[in-house]
Amino acid sequence: MTSTSSGWNPLKRLERSILLALAGLAVAAPTASAAKPAPKVVPAPKPVAADPCAERVFSPVFAAWNDRALYTLAGGGDFETGAAGWTLSGAAVVADSSPFLLGAALGGGSLELPAGASALSPPVCVEHGFPGFRLVARSTGGGVLAAQVVYATGAVKSTGRLRPGGAWQVTRKLSLAQGRFGVGRGGSTTVRLRFAATSGTVRIDDVYVDPRYHR
Repeated sequence: MTSTSSGWNPLKRLERSILLALAGLAVAAPTASAAKPAPKVVPAPKPVAADPCAERVFSPVFAAWNDRALYTLAGGGDFETGAAGWTLSGAAVVADSSPFLLGAALGGGSLELPAGASALSPPVCVEHGFPGFRLVARSTGGGVLAAQVVYATGAVKSTGRLRPGGAWQVTRKLSLAQGRFGVGRGGSTTVRLRFAATSGTVRIDDVYVDPRYHR
């Protein structure tokens, strides 16, 4: 008869050896997360500010309407040069002008937009601090005019719907949403103004941009 009183067990000794070997492998082998290098954080590039806009003539053209802000005429915005620089779709310059003396002299033309027609202004240089724009308009047949701002990035923002009456009137101020310019103080970019008649017939004249706050 073989005695087992000594407590030696070959199976337990083999099991302990296997466990120690596996533990050594776990320490030696790198984990999957440790094997991958940490992603490199690349800071976003700062926007490069363009030069400030060229100096333009500006004056409180809407002072008679309790608006003392200084405005500058958008390119071709009085339509006295046949909408030069504007992109027209179904719109045309007609011999009917705003009766308000906003510039040096009364004009003789305005832009007519029948229902479905649109007009896109030439680029307007803007800077941080250009809050909005105004214009003069009238309509027939209950015309409705939709106004949008087209940014240099290609983004488009609807900025208002106007329902002018049959007589010429100055519109409310429409926002340029200057937070979308993407430039800081001293920098500049360009925007374009798009107008579209969604119903009736609308005529617009004297499109002015507010270049800065002056209260």
